[in-house]
Formats: sequence, C-alpha cells, structure tokens
Amino acid sequence: METNFVLELFKDTQGDIWIGGVQGNLICYLSKENKFRKYSPQPIYKITESSANQILLACTYGLCLLDKKTGIIKTLLDGYLVQDVISIKDEIWICTSGEGLIRYNQKTHKIQKITTAAGLPSNYVNSIMYYDGYLWLGTESGLCRFDPKSMGVLTYNTIYSLSGVSFNRGAHCKLSNGQLVWGTNSGAVRFSPESLTESQSKGVIFFQDLTLAGRSIRGSLSEPLDSLQKLSLNYSQNTLHLELLSIGNVSGAKFSWMFEGFDNGWSQPSGNRFVHYSNMPSGNYVLKIRLYDSSLSHVIAERSLNVSIIPPFWSSWWFELLLLAFVVGVIYLL
Repeated sequence: METNFVLELFKDTQGDIWIGGVQGNLICYLSKENKFRKYSPQPIYKITESSANQILLACTYGLCLLDKKTGIIKTLLDGYLVQDVISIKDEIWICTSGEGLIRYNQKTHKIQKITTAAGLPSNYVNSIMYYDGYLWLGTESGLCRFDPKSMGVLTYNTIYSLSGVSFNRGAHCKLSNGQLVWGTNSGAVRFSPESLTESQSKGVIFFQDLTLAGRSIRGSLSEPLDSLQKLSLNYSQNTLHLELLSIGNVSGAKFSWMFEGFDNGWSQPSGNRFVHYSNMPSGNYVLKIRLYDSSLSHVIAERSLNVSIIPPFWSSWWFELLLLAFVVGVIYLL
C-alpha cells in the first residue's frame, strides 16, 4: 500500500477487490490471479460498478468511469464533490455535497438535479441505497425516501433517529433479513423499510404580524389579526409585509403564496415565512397561501386574504370625469 488513508473497499461482480482513498494509486486485487494491479491516482470516496469491467469512481472533483481492462479513466461529471453513487440500469444517481442528488443518464448524458426545492431535507446528500423501487438518501439533515418514477420525496420528521441526525458518507448496508443499517453522527441506525409508515402532517397557517408601509397594525385592529379575511388599504399603504407561522404537526413545512391579480404563479415553496410586496398598484387582489409538508408532496393547509388598494383620488373615474368637464368648459368659454 502506498497510503494508510483507505476510504473505500468494493468487491465487483468478478470477485476482485478495489481499494481506494484520497491519496495514492487506485488498487485492484485480482482474486483469480492472486495479484494486485495499480491504476492512476484518484481522490476517491466511493467505488461501484456500472457494468462488467466498467467501474464508477466517486471523486472529490466529480464522477469518473474506469475501464478495468485498459485502465482508461473518463470524467463523466466535473465540478462536484461526490459522496456516494449508485448505478441502476442506464442511470447513475450521484450524491453531492451541496448540489443535492444528481440523475445522470449514461446514454443521453443528460443530468437532472433534485434539491431541497423538490423536497430533499438537505442539498448535502452523503449516502444512497436502492430498495424495493425506492432510493433511500442519507443527508446532513436526516433520511428520506425518493421515488424515481414520481420524483416524490418522503421524509420522516416525526422519527428523531431518522430526522434529527446527520448521515455519514457511504456508511450503509442491507442485512440478509431486509433491514437497512446506516451510520450517523449519533451511531448506527437499523430499521425495516416496511415498518416505516407515512405520518400525515396536520396544521394551520397563522397570521403572526402584518406591517403596512413599515408600521405594524396588529395592535390597531378591532379583531385578532389571525381572524382577518379582508383588508382595505389606501394608495400610500401599498407596501405589505405579512409574517406567517405554521401551527401543528408540521416539522420542516414550507410556505408558498400568490397574489392573485398580480403574480403570474405560485412562489417556490420554501422555509421563508415572510410575505413581502412593495409598491403594489391599486386594485383588488386575493393573497393565497399554502402550507406544504417537508417533502412538498402534500398541501397541509390553505388560506386567503382579500386585499383592496384604493387608488388616489386623481386616479379615480369621477376625478377624470370632472377634469374632462373642466377642460371642455374652458374650451367652450374661450
């Protein structure tokens, strides 16, 4: 061995043992010939097999494909710190540090990113396993189950051992009884995927505070702010800042909103709970708000607020009519 920093051991379908790390040559023990073969140095975190004699290398700079016979290494993806990788038919699923999960098609060479915007607990994905049609992802913010067909994400926020920990890089295995074992910063976690049931999040959207033109109106209303259903404003109050809260079993929930009559579509669901609009034109609007679960697969709650912004008197129809009458009168007198 040229280095003591061995980070990965992998046995391929031919029975050969691969040894890799961030320093030194990549080494393969050829079991039938009882000898070692060296390949060019690569900073490796994970080794797996794409097909016979085609070895995938998850490196600190990207994903590489090694031809076992020729020793030629080809870079498939560059610019990513790859923590773990798995190959399923023509697709490679790549765990990255900061870029979420990447889907790479070996035939078309197209890539698709799955991030927190799609429901992942974190963009720092450290480990991956395939079981019963699903991809199980260990992230810095807990475990989740990803469906490659529907692209849906299921998280387990109510189970602390699966949500309140950081999963270690490439630390996982499947036992003969079907249980999955993962390494985390709090020790090893073992569970049967069939035993995990989806817990439907329940909650409501609460109006915590409302600021108009830089001034809170919560204490000046005749009714509780959260009971507000409609709001009438003058033209100088056209800057609105609404603070939201999620009440109930809604760990990791995300908000999305749309000002109907002003916005073209819904905002991207996120953990941001502050709705802010400035310099709104006069008119009648409906502020619609949705509360999603952490996986973005379910809408937990919805509510709306009717907002009317009264135009200044010089923009009203009656003022324009009076102005027109005045102009006509002046012209007539002249």
